[in-house]
Amino acid sequence: RGAALVVGREGEKREHEWTMSSGSRPSASMHQRRPARHNGPSSKQLRDLRRAEARAARAGNDSAAVEIREKLRALEAQRKAQEHEAKELRWLAKYKKVMFFERVKLTRRVLKVDKALTTATAETKKALKEQRRQLMLQLTYVLYFPAGKKYVGLCAGDQLHPKVLAAQEKRMEEAAANRRASLARGEPDRCSPC
Repeated sequence: RGAALVVGREGEKREHEWTMSSGSRPSASMHQRRPARHNGPSSKQLRDLRRAEARAARAGNDSAAVEIREKLRALEAQRKAQEHEAKELRWLAKYKKVMFFERVKLTRRVLKVDKALTTATAETKKALKEQRRQLMLQLTYVLYFPAGKKYVGLCAGDQLHPKVLAAQEKRMEEAAANRRASLARGEPDRCSPC
């Protein structure tokens, strides 16, 4: 057992007792958990509004039912947007390392091709320029990948199902469109260091 000096919200100081659980750390009772924050509507709010709408409809109060229906639609849209944002963040965290390593590999390859272009003969320059163009397309895919979609890695190329390869091609086009839109907004090009 021991005691610690705790400062409250209003600045008052009080003594708080704690017990030693294992080792020299105080038990969890000293550290109070804060409830998780939910910025969006809860299931309870939506359920309550649906019940209120049904009650108003049964009572024949059309104006109240319409008002409740509008609130319900707004909350459902807010919840859907929140779920979509959470999904984007989850995928971003999941694929961040893969995208980083692919970016590093592609950047290294582009620099290698650039170095080979300086010493290349006229016959090999055309092939090297085409190779560089393909690498830049892949780099654009990695750097401007559309948010909210599952990332398909470039290094797994030949082992992928044809449907997945078609989806990857579509995402490459989306990434190129994202790059053009970014440049049109005046943002710096993320592919420029190469």
